[in-house]
Amino acid sequence: MTLDIIFLPGQGQTIFAPLKTLALFAITNTLDAQIEIGEEPLTLRYSYISDGEKTNVDGHVTIIPKLSQATEEEFTTVTRLEEQEDFVSVKIPWLKLDNWQGWVWLRHKATWIEPRWMTLRDLPGLCSAHCLLLQSVNPTVDPASTFCVFPCSSAKATVSLSAARDLEEPGVYARVRRVKAGGTAEVYVVGKTQKCLGTTNISYVFPPSEDRGTVWPFEELGFCTWESIGENIRPTRVKLEKLMQSIDELKFQLNETTTMRQLWSLDVWDGMDASFKDTVAIIKEGLSTVENVGVWMTLQGYWNSIASQSPLIAKYKMRSFRLSSDCVPGIACNGFDEMQTLVQPDERNHIWWLPPKELAYQFWRDYFTVCADAGITFAKVDNQSFSSFLAGVEGAEEAFMIYHCMAHCERTFNGDIGMGMATHGRKVVFRNSDDFGLPRPKNAHRDHIRANLMNCIITSRMCLIPDADMFMSAAQWPEYHAVLRAFFPGPIILSDEAEDHDLKVIHKLIARTTGGHYELVKSHNPALPLRSRIWEQSIGPGIGPSIKAASYFPPSKSSADIMWRSRDHALHSCTDIILASDVVDVLEQHCLLETRYVLWFANMGDAVFFGGAIDPRSVFPLAEVTLVPKTHEVITVAPLHKLGGIEIACLGLLDKYAGLAAIAATELIGTTLKISFLFEGELGFVVTDASHIKIYVNDELVTFTTTDLNESAVLLKLHLRISDSPEFSKLDHWQVDVLLAE
Repeated sequence: MTLDIIFLPGQGQTIFAPLKTLALFAITNTLDAQIEIGEEPLTLRYSYISDGEKTNVDGHVTIIPKLSQATEEEFTTVTRLEEQEDFVSVKIPWLKLDNWQGWVWLRHKATWIEPRWMTLRDLPGLCSAHCLLLQSVNPTVDPASTFCVFPCSSAKATVSLSAARDLEEPGVYARVRRVKAGGTAEVYVVGKTQKCLGTTNISYVFPPSEDRGTVWPFEELGFCTWESIGENIRPTRVKLEKLMQSIDELKFQLNETTTMRQLWSLDVWDGMDASFKDTVAIIKEGLSTVENVGVWMTLQGYWNSIASQSPLIAKYKMRSFRLSSDCVPGIACNGFDEMQTLVQPDERNHIWWLPPKELAYQFWRDYFTVCADAGITFAKVDNQSFSSFLAGVEGAEEAFMIYHCMAHCERTFNGDIGMGMATHGRKVVFRNSDDFGLPRPKNAHRDHIRANLMNCIITSRMCLIPDADMFMSAAQWPEYHAVLRAFFPGPIILSDEAEDHDLKVIHKLIARTTGGHYELVKSHNPALPLRSRIWEQSIGPGIGPSIKAASYFPPSKSSADIMWRSRDHALHSCTDIILASDVVDVLEQHCLLETRYVLWFANMGDAVFFGGAIDPRSVFPLAEVTLVPKTHEVITVAPLHKLGGIEIACLGLLDKYAGLAAIAATELIGTTLKISFLFEGELGFVVTDASHIKIYVNDELVTFTTTDLNESAVLLKLHLRISDSPEFSKLDHWQVDVLLAE
């Protein structure tokens, strides 16, 4: 019997094959695949596909026979701090430097943890690592295995990983620091060859409300005044009133300036020419669509804490606490970070003023009472990660007593807050990545996309609602960033400059409900990297693969596969071959083996069918996608429902990035497909024969348009609109029924 293997190798990936393999078929979108059998290289001829052109190229591919297979194992290292210990380093005995490579989540900036690809031997000794997702480079270990290593902090101590320092012997070490005085403290470092983060099933929790029908603020489009008024300009009444003329939604910030990032009082600054309450009133009166106004603040008061001469210090008996870079070594400061406390030239200014424990509640009660009395309904909390820099146990303990909802530090990213123990299972909004629009290297945009998707591997499985940060609708690659936000459960906030908006982009993110309210059309399941492509080197130079992620939509039993062009310095296109195995990954455990699916390419405007007689576990090529710089593609993977001899798939709303999010329910009853929609917009179907189809919307027969596609398929489109009928106002959705014409 001939044993054939078909695979899509990642750049630098080693493929293991059984010794009885007689034939190999390699599908590649790079020219540097290489194969060796034992010590003898094997030269093969293969096709390279680029921008639709096929070129025969002589290349090398390497195959190493699979010699052995490791069994699944779990590893745990428990580190205990005794009562008099404040810091300890422990070598992880089961983590061998030469066996692994992969993704390492490093805190290489003061405020952010981001993934970096490296071998474990290249793990830095100073920067702290907060998660390892590794693949084997040892031929005696099954290459299909994935090794995840996760350090777990607690309310009493924090832990991160690093390579050896000073005179330590080579290896990976747990760096444990006490943050609560007294008693013993324990932290864990856990390793497992399968998924080991287990809070996925915790429900999506909304804030308590008397009226459960009230829309949560982050379900609506938001707006921030940082760029709108001016990044280096303090707000005034005149500037705010002028801004009201150019925006539809607004979120306002308090006490903001780039030259004094310290909190002076709980009111607006003296030059505002309006009280705090009047400021909120200006916004709501100037913009009738604004329902919620929030403040931008941090939990130590503001970025540089409380101003040293502020009357708040005496009122709340605040004490000063020293900050030290020794607490988080390996951080390189850049120009933007120089606004923050720790890099001020005079070390005497490296302090925070914090209230004592007995007055902390009073301080925050007063803070939020002032906000609530002015009409503020929510807060965007920034920059808690600097609490890691507080020197000594007492300083760290006092800061960590405060509730964190956004912080790339140990207790949130790796500890009891992120895991839901400190929040009693309640999910909180969490800023998932660094800004994209700040002065950064040329690859800032694609790196921002990748960091958000990779961080979601961790944050989406915790008690966190990932927030991909603000973006601009009319500048800095707007659609490239807008589509990411559409597939994230966190808030979507625009940071447009005044009178500079792209309504086309904005309207792909929002839609009206049956009640006439605009809400966000977005996924509540964050986009995650495809499992089979997790090792794919999507950010290298030249032509190569794109960044890929998927989000599943339970009401429609469908998924979206999102692709972003990601080659180095935006100089080259991405070329991808979509495989049958990618579809299985996109659908995850929801793939129905006996069901046919349609793949709808939103920007290409074309469809491909998959399933039926094809084994979904195969790597059979389905389509080729080429993305030029700054572009993306959204592939909707939807099941085909049988109406007699006709097959039909619902694509959701075609005029939205996350059109599947508009579907509330899908049910096939006999030969009638019944679908409930939450939003108005352009509805799309792919059908094998439109001539025998009738469609009713809320029990009224409607007309539709058709466009012929390839593979004997038709794109069917119709518009869902708000009706003037008195009965319509009582509905909470559009009911669409598709059935066979008699």
